[in-house]
Amino acid sequence: MQGDFVYYKDKRDPPPEGSHLADNLFMLCIQTKFQKEAYKRLGNGFLGIDATHNITQYKGIVLFTLMAWDNWGHSV
Repeated sequence: MQGDFVYYKDKRDPPPEGSHLADNLFMLCIQTKFQKEAYKRLGNGFLGIDATHNITQYKGIVLFTLMAWDNWGHSV
């Protein structure tokens, strides 16, 4: 979809310069247009980050979730 953002780094790809990521790191980042717009609208006051580890069938996978809060404390 237009406006969505996807970043993929294979374990064999070199990390972006200056990122300090490990060479053998797999990374997949997805941000939809709705999420980007919600962050711009709501994320300037608070951005919460939740990280999980080994909760799926895939060993060594870490899942990060970002949440923006609105003025009333509701998260998106």
